[in-house]
Amino acid sequence: MSDEQSRGEKEPQRVGVWTVIGELGSGGNAYVYKAKKDGEAQYVALKVLKSQKPLREPYLRFIREADFLRTSTIEDGILPLIDANVPANPSKTNPAWLAMPIAEPIRDALADEPLEAVVDAVATIAETLAALAERGIGHRDIKPGNLYRLHDRWLVGDFGLVDIPDLDQLTREGRPLGPAHFTAYELIRNPDSADARPADVYSLAKTLWVLATNQNFPPEGHQATGTPGYGISDLRPHIHAARLDDLVDSMTLLAPEARPSMAQVARDLRSWLRLGVERPGLNVDDMRAKIRARLQPELAELDLRGRWERQAEQMLAHAKDLMNPLNDELRGLHPRAVINRGYEKECDGLLKPRQTLSTDRTIFARYVVSWLDVGAGPRPFQLKYGCGVALDEAGNLSIRTVMISGFKEIMGDNFIRIGATRSARVGSIESEEDMQGAIQELSSMLPDALEFFHRHLPDAPSN
Repeated sequence: MSDEQSRGEKEPQRVGVWTVIGELGSGGNAYVYKAKKDGEAQYVALKVLKSQKPLREPYLRFIREADFLRTSTIEDGILPLIDANVPANPSKTNPAWLAMPIAEPIRDALADEPLEAVVDAVATIAETLAALAERGIGHRDIKPGNLYRLHDRWLVGDFGLVDIPDLDQLTREGRPLGPAHFTAYELIRNPDSADARPADVYSLAKTLWVLATNQNFPPEGHQATGTPGYGISDLRPHIHAARLDDLVDSMTLLAPEARPSMAQVARDLRSWLRLGVERPGLNVDDMRAKIRARLQPELAELDLRGRWERQAEQMLAHAKDLMNPLNDELRGLHPRAVINRGYEKECDGLLKPRQTLSTDRTIFARYVVSWLDVGAGPRPFQLKYGCGVALDEAGNLSIRTVMISGFKEIMGDNFIRIGATRSARVGSIESEEDMQGAIQELSSMLPDALEFFHRHLPDAPSN
């Protein structure tokens, strides 16, 4: 089969006043052809709607897109409309179509360009989206495939999912919106009610990342700064690339209200361009990239260790919460009770968990203690309890508790109960269960400790 025969079967020869030359692309709801009018030299991108059902969502959206584009121009930063046909009763011989200039896709336009050119282009797109956001308008379909360059201007195209205030809601409840890999979670979870403007901020962050790193798709979800191997600073070394990673981090936060506004994003990108080029006489980007590649295993290990330490901190905070009922009892005995005093580095001998796992090299050891001292002098009578956690270099967390009643720092006949050492993987649900078990065990020691405290409490001196 010849190319002409194949094209003739796949594409219409004519669409209204247009002669179809070839196919430029195809989306979920429309075909896009290269076409021109008889007697005219200018080629256009002809977007032809697949649906011929005027009351269905795709057709209603097509009408909305045409109406929106009729009032927008290239000066607005939007790929302009040349002509449109939106018949009341569409058919195969009279389909709905939009004609627009053929523009260069942003990926092609930025190929082999420096990072500054990428940021400049995305900053211009952000400024366009910020202007729309001021009018309450959200795009909801921001991705590289919908961004273009025409006559040296960066433009936003494809407004098929545009969200315009005071117009009827077209999205069916529960049907997700937006491009795969670029869509904010709220447009997946609540597409009919989610605010499109912070969702555009999220999608633009994903777009910035793929254009800056020359990747086809971004990671899904929040892109936290410092994740080894996934930052712009890792994939596109630049003296200021880490600042872009920080911006992507804030733009992809799961909570829409926590993201910066599109106007702030535009200002930040312009500020990034003004941060300055290389340090005078210093250009080490290539060597920095080589060294970071060699150090990647160590950097990844440090990142993992930092995560473990944060999880160990969270477990110690959880211990404080679980000890609140015990602390309430202690406050009930005396208003000057010391509650949840934290200590770092070296735990005392009774609280430090014994390492019984694969290694005994402790990288984190902290404990929290509450107590009541009664009586004056260097050796007051004391009721004391606490919980200690220790983390080893293999990521194992150990937990231990202790309950003491008697004279401070005089072991002798004091009441001393030491809980069992519990060990599990840090951050695991098992470690949380261990912590609950440890504090329950500590709570079970309290009645006997109080009984001992009552029986041996020295009498207050008489006046």
